[in-house]
Amino acid sequence: MTCLTFLPAIAAEKRTAKTARAAPTELQLKYLLIAALVALVFVLLYRRVRPYIQLFQKISGVASSMLDPDAGRSRKVNAANKLSRCVACGTWVPQERAITVGASSVYCSRECLEKVPAKRKGKLAG
Repeated sequence: MTCLTFLPAIAAEKRTAKTARAAPTELQLKYLLIAALVALVFVLLYRRVRPYIQLFQKISGVASSMLDPDAGRSRKVNAANKLSRCVACGTWVPQERAITVGASSVYCSRECLEKVPAKRKGKLAG
């Protein structure tokens, strides 16, 4: 029976220990307040200085492009990214998927390739 009488006392001690740890001290609140004020000052200063930073970035970008004019054109387009226009239907197709006949005839599919000779025969017969 003595063990049962100690259980409520132990539970009460645990509750008071939890509430004592959960309450912030004055020192912690001071540091939190100082950190919030420093953050607020930083945000306000950044908002005032930001337009000047952007202006400086634009000026430095123009200056660097004047010194090295080929810097913006360094991106090369490979054949996989080039598009060709189908002679029959006018659809743009990646060059790697296009069907090329001769030097300049490009078709998007077999159907378009078969359509064109039929049209030419009709035009020739008159």
